[in-house]
Amino acid sequence: MTDETLFYLTVVPENDAPILAQGTSLTIASIDEDTTDYNGISIQSLISNLDISDIDSLSKQGIAVYSVDDTFGGWQYSLNAGKTWSHFHAIPNSFFDMSRMSRL
Repeated sequence: MTDETLFYLTVVPENDAPILAQGTSLTIASIDEDTTDYNGISIQSLISNLDISDIDSLSKQGIAVYSVDDTFGGWQYSLNAGKTWSHFHAIPNSFFDMSRMSRL
């Protein structure tokens, strides 16, 4: 006769970081100084050609900006399809999360 013990195990999913394929590069076209009619590039367009894998099948795609180099011009972002623009120098909480609908 053997004693049996029954255990219940609950697996709690956690958010795993996405992986950008090694050697992946990205180039964003430059714009001329003082250009006022540039509509930007959507984050969706920016990341659509990158080799990104994510084990979390329901995860949302976007980017997180944690540093900006304004040496050769200021970086701006738009959260409303380019209607209004804000400078990155005011990044709250040390990083800024941009959804697929945002623009650079």
